[in-house]
Amino acid sequence: MLLVEPDEMTREFLRGILEEGGSIVSACSGADEAFEQLEAFQPHAMLASYAGSDDDSLTTRLRAQPSLAFLPLLLLSSDASDITRFEAIGQGADEFLVKPVDPPVLLAAIRNRISRARMLHRPIPLPVEPVIRGGQLRRGEFLTQLGGVLRGAPGPWQVLMALRLDQGQQMADLLGQAASFELEQALAARFSEALREDDAYTLWMEFGFGVLAERESRAEIEVLAREICERVAQAPLVVRGTEYVLTLSVGIALAPAGTDTGDPDRWFASAYAAQAIAHRVGGNRFDGVLTRDHGSMPPERVLIIREWAKEALSGDNVLIEFQPILPLQMELAGLYSLDAKLRDYRAPLAGVKRKDYLSLAREAGSLPMIDRMSLFSAFEAIEEERANGRATRVMVPVDLAAITDAQMLWLDAELRRHQTSSDGLIIEFDADVALGRPELATIVQRLEDHGIVIAISDSSGRLDRMSELLRFPANLMRLPLSAIDSLPPEQFRELLEPWHASGRGLIADQVESVVHVSRLWNLNIGYIQGDALAAGGLRLDYEFSQFGL
Repeated sequence: MLLVEPDEMTREFLRGILEEGGSIVSACSGADEAFEQLEAFQPHAMLASYAGSDDDSLTTRLRAQPSLAFLPLLLLSSDASDITRFEAIGQGADEFLVKPVDPPVLLAAIRNRISRARMLHRPIPLPVEPVIRGGQLRRGEFLTQLGGVLRGAPGPWQVLMALRLDQGQQMADLLGQAASFELEQALAARFSEALREDDAYTLWMEFGFGVLAERESRAEIEVLAREICERVAQAPLVVRGTEYVLTLSVGIALAPAGTDTGDPDRWFASAYAAQAIAHRVGGNRFDGVLTRDHGSMPPERVLIIREWAKEALSGDNVLIEFQPILPLQMELAGLYSLDAKLRDYRAPLAGVKRKDYLSLAREAGSLPMIDRMSLFSAFEAIEEERANGRATRVMVPVDLAAITDAQMLWLDAELRRHQTSSDGLIIEFDADVALGRPELATIVQRLEDHGIVIAISDSSGRLDRMSELLRFPANLMRLPLSAIDSLPPEQFRELLEPWHASGRGLIADQVESVVHVSRLWNLNIGYIQGDALAAGGLRLDYEFSQFGL
């Protein structure tokens, strides 16, 4: 065993466990020293402390060398979070253990990995043109085929599935190596009945399988995943003379795109992350990101935000902040933009912003709850400010398409109840929804009848549709600074002249420096907003008088 651990006391403790378990141990403190020892020592496996997913990590360097790509690697970390586990496995670790680890568990994991490496032998060298075939493959051959698919042109519905036995830990504690292998083969025999001849699958970790499949549509992929779960759970399996109802969790990932195109590690990490979430929410189900509508956001991040969006149905993980919107023109008073975030449990002060969770919250059905909480918080804040003698206004983003009849009845009642403070409320709608759904104009009219100021936000940067926006009954419009900068000043003034002539105002968003202030003032921009100018906070306590031209 080659042991890599920076802390001397921990290193000697682990050395003692390994040697008592019968291993010959060479120990070192870091990656550089480990690579110096690898060629001379030629270990059967490596046990290393995992510090994180930086580009120069030991795992990344190890898997980058063809001769070491399949050396059994077990990582130890004090961080038990799912994201750290995903990163470590995605970089190429065979086992991820959390400190402190019980010595018998550690030794069993090591023996298991070495045993499997011997069973699988060494993978064949990567051919220039790998033969793509279906059926059960050795892990090395499966990974080779995975890379071959990515070097080609994966179809739109080419997917990698990560399958894992939900009762894996229970079975591992119950069975030895031989019996575990028999159970794995029994599981494979069941789920493979759902596969086609050209689908490939492999055993790639204890009670864990990889499946490479292609279908004609998303619906067919979902049918396959559902059938895999059903075939395993359809009847008990006899283990050591006792019947057990066993189930699988299935994670699905589309072939990586964007900057990750062609990266099998990213493909594996996405599938594994989806499988872990399917297991965490009960197992015997599948999960995955089967769309490319989330831009450059990694699928793992999409999956996590999707879970948080589901939690938001109860409202417990919704955080409300207020960001100052600074007036540029002398006659204007300051106002605030309400920002409803989803709690990010790894970065509590940051939170997930609306642009990142919007489509996922729509899908989860939690957007009406988020918007309702936002409006309620805005009314509370406005009334508290009025009680202190301040005529504060708050702009609240609301999803126009999510306003149901029930939501509108609630809002009508709230507006009547807060009639004395409703003039401080500005409701902001997204331009794409407002322009794409003209039948929603009746909702806007009802709000105007209550005296509510309407704002429209256009983050597309498309100033060519200004004539359409002029027809929308909004008093304010929010545009990103990049859109304003896309035209010469005179052309921008000419384009926006009808908007200003009708007495409506403009907000320049994403302004990250005061150097833009003078230019935006000359363009008759009414307000500016940006984290670098005035960051959001829990209270409406910004002193607008401190901001001057």
